[in-house]
Amino acid sequence: MNFQNKLILAPLAGITDSVFRRICRRHGADITWSEMVSADGLVHGTEKNARLLKFTAEERPP
Repeated sequence: MNFQNKLILAPLAGITDSVFRRICRRHGADITWSEMVSADGLVHGTEKNARLLKFTAEERPP
């Protein structure tokens, strides 16, 4: 990967939703992470966790 700004947004529960990640990308973050989801949440596949893991093409690394 070729990083332009060497800025990475850490995964933060309750903060790093898709909108926030896109804002951070527009302001220079090279990489962003989805919100933290527990292993139990992944196993049970709730609708809430599915929303937390959604991302757009704009959020992909360059």
